[in-house]
Amino acid sequence: MSTEPEPSRAVPSEVRAYLAELVRRTRAVCGPRLTGIVAVGSLALGDYRHGRSDVDVTVVVEELPAAALRELADALAHRRLPCPAVARPATWRTSTPGRSCRSGPPSTRPADRRSGT
Repeated sequence: MSTEPEPSRAVPSEVRAYLAELVRRTRAVCGPRLTGIVAVGSLALGDYRHGRSDVDVTVVVEELPAAALRELADALAHRRLPCPAVARPATWRTSTPGRSCRSGPPSTRPADRRSGT
């Protein structure tokens, strides 16, 4: 017997279409620089509760130009891709190999992006 969850049970039906579109848009912007997309938080732990939980996703890419980061943030912004879960602003963090991760609003760090409505 496999310990892997069945795909239909691994991702709650309420967020399946949203995640599929998030993956499609991320691939379209990042292209071959996309390394992976990983669900984290309650979704990854199997504790997602529709109407109470948010959807936490980490996108891993090779270094992207600032313009591509802005394009990705715009493509995934709630106003363009409404999340069916509890709405919280997306936080964008960038990291360069050998350097620590940095985050913040775009006004203080141009390569980072905070979006949402």
